[in-house]
Amino acid sequence: MTPNTDIIALRASIRDKIQLLLRMQESTSDLELFRRLGFQIMELEHRGRMLGRLEFATATEALAKKLAPLAASEAELDKAIADIRKFQTFLTSISKFL
Repeated sequence: MTPNTDIIALRASIRDKIQLLLRMQESTSDLELFRRLGFQIMELEHRGRMLGRLEFATATEALAKKLAPLAASEAELDKAIADIRKFQTFLTSISKFL
């Protein structure tokens, strides 16, 4: 499962831009500019969260594909264990009979 480097790079870029806008916000005394910068920070944070969700969904889908054969094997193993238990019950019954 290889992480999507494009998403990771874009999220890093957004984080860098947020940090830049925060520094700009700290250094301004203009209330209107402060508000506009705050709005842009919120927008970038929203986009960063959406990219995080996309990255998580992509990783989850890739993991699910890799786990599908394991789930099928688990079902086969459960059936084999059930068969062994049935056989064990059969042997116990035969032993009591004999």
